[in-house]
This record gives sequence, C-alpha cells and structure tokens, in this order.
Amino acid sequence: MWHYRVTNFVGTCNFFIDKNLTVCGAHNETNIMRMSSNMTQAYVNSLTDAELSSLMASFSSALESFEILSGWRIAKIPFCQAIEADLKTITVQLQTNTMNYGQARWAYSQCAEKILKA
Repeated sequence: MWHYRVTNFVGTCNFFIDKNLTVCGAHNETNIMRMSSNMTQAYVNSLTDAELSSLMASFSSALESFEILSGWRIAKIPFCQAIEADLKTITVQLQTNTMNYGQARWAYSQCAEKILKA
C-alpha cells in the first residue's frame, strides 16, 4: 500500500504522471509519482501503463473526496469534525506497522453513517 500526500492548493492544479521522478512540473502542476515519500525510480520504471492509469484514477477519486470535505468544512455541515476524526482514525490504522483492518473498517462504517446523517 502506497501513501500519497495531497497538499492543499488554491486555484487550479494539473496533476499528472511522469515515470521520471525528477520531473516536478510547473508552478501549477504536480507529478503525483513524486507525492509518495517511499516511491523509488526502480519501482516507477516497473509499473505498466495499466497500473499507472489505475493510480491516476485512484488519485483523482481521492482528490475529489478532499474537495468534497473542503466544501463541507466551509458549509459547516453537521458532523464534519467527527467525519474528519473518523478519517484520521482510518489513516492511522492503515499506516502503522501493525495494521488493524478491523478498526479501520469500524471507523469507515462510522464515517459513512455520519455522512448519511449529515
């Protein structure tokens, strides 16, 4: 499992994939392959076009989720802080050396319930 960081940005940002990890992009562009601290050039070189497309699709979905959450923060929807706390719990449970999928699933279901209630 790879952990990608998504930075906060204002305005438009063009996210793209380039197998060359030295390619950063211009001021409003970001190579998502550089957004994982553990990514190596050898691993990137081994990825197929289908795997790269899958990574881009997953990243796009994650980015859309972040945009939705940002909108909820601005609109101050009910349970927003609790939803974010559940998401942090999921992240922690999946990032540790002893991953706890049961706790991550529980936090995910709690998060979904709060979203439906909001």
